[in-house]
Amino acid sequence: GFGRSFYFSGNLLFDGIWKNGSKVQGLYFLEDGTIRYNGYFLNDLYHNYGRLFNENGQVESQGIWWQGKLLY
Repeated sequence: GFGRSFYFSGNLLFDGIWKNGSKVQGLYFLEDGTIRYNGYFLNDLYHNYGRLFNENGQVESQGIWWQGKLLY
């Protein structure tokens, strides 16, 4: 289902879809509140299609990920 997780500071860490306690799809944030990744996960690793953002909010990488590594 839908849910959120937070850093100890109270800032948002993840907002999206969970299954059996693991992230499936959503937004992953840095502790300062900037989006780091928007996409799919498998075993809490970037997996399938996703976009990785830099600290300025610009797309750093996008494409197909496999167990945390960008394939293409």
